[in-house]
Amino acid sequence: MNSQQLLYCIGMIDDEFVIEADQPLMRTRPVGLRWAVLAAAGVLLALGAALIMRVLLTRSPAPTHPPVLVQGAAGQKGDGPNAKQVYPDLPLLTISIDTAESAGFGGVILRDADEIGISNPWQPGIVVRELPVYRNLAVADTDYPSIALSESELLALAEQFAARLGEEIDEVQYQYDTIVLKDHREESILSGVRADVSSGEIVVASNGAVNLRFDPPVALPKGLKFSASDESNEQAQAALDYLIEHYAELLQLQQPYTASPVQYIISGQQLRRYIVYEGIGSVADQIAAYSLAPIEFVPDEAGQIYALVFRNLISINELVSMYPLVTPQQAQGELLAGRYVANVPSEFLEGGVIKAEHVAGVELIYRVGSRERYYMPYYRFYVLLPTLQAPSQAEGLQHYGIFDVPAIDACYLETPPLWD
Repeated sequence: MNSQQLLYCIGMIDDEFVIEADQPLMRTRPVGLRWAVLAAAGVLLALGAALIMRVLLTRSPAPTHPPVLVQGAAGQKGDGPNAKQVYPDLPLLTISIDTAESAGFGGVILRDADEIGISNPWQPGIVVRELPVYRNLAVADTDYPSIALSESELLALAEQFAARLGEEIDEVQYQYDTIVLKDHREESILSGVRADVSSGEIVVASNGAVNLRFDPPVALPKGLKFSASDESNEQAQAALDYLIEHYAELLQLQQPYTASPVQYIISGQQLRRYIVYEGIGSVADQIAAYSLAPIEFVPDEAGQIYALVFRNLISINELVSMYPLVTPQQAQGELLAGRYVANVPSEFLEGGVIKAEHVAGVELIYRVGSRERYYMPYYRFYVLLPTLQAPSQAEGLQHYGIFDVPAIDACYLETPPLWD
């Protein structure tokens, strides 16, 4: 896999509840294995785009809507043991059920179920009662993305990153794509800007993605190992420690946390990733930063820095509000009842249904695809597919289907037609 292919595949951030969300969670910088990507017939899932700008983690405001007590079972107002607080004025959220972006099979290959979520700041047992929801201002309702940023905003982002590099922009080129509308008319839309700098180029997409590409690639000091495969956790952590220190001005993280997940393909080859994110604040802040604002260093085949990818879906999009969450146990009930978002054919499931004994693990994540109308939290369940075996599959690998259940309480969701 070359650098461009790896860069195409790193959009999964994937993209995680008994400590209160408003209490800071003290953590060391974790590094470890993570879930891996399978593509049926041995092709990696292409889950994402390269991403964006400065991490601006400010605590999101709590809902100002007055709560009422509602009986969970009957839906009647009251103060009984099953009563819960609801905020009737919170906007209803739309669940995106279009999974066309994850081509083929939505699943992963793992060697051990213990790899699930190991790099995620959320772990089972940590209680988070609410998380922020953001409106995706660049949602792709059709076959092309909407425009979130203007030419002047794109240039401002490019200039900001050039300043962080200590360089000046030599040349700017705005990029427009021609698209064909449903009525067969052609339209030219702004897709991004490319700014040339002495160290390479800065590419900013109209949806806020920022990609720094180094030309030539940057070598690490002798003795450090930095590649997409074959490095140990300790070697990966050493490389990340150096990168955090060396690129501190560029990263602008107050308390960097690290993650070095490993993805597998059918042959058993691992593809390691090098991620940093903002660790300051509460566990809820960390969950949002991990999914919505990671920064990723991309190695080339020679173990040099090929690119640096920024995602900040927090600052580029519109905060809707804080929303109450259900528990993982409640979400698993929804999973077993068939209310989930997934791209796993039923014939891959034993008997065509999800069985509780095959649920291997769960994460708390945000879905970040361009077709998501809202960036909102989901419980991502990993379901063992014991009957699925691919040709030339390496020994010891197991296939798991990915099933996402909204973490938002159902009273704030517009029910998808397929769930009625």
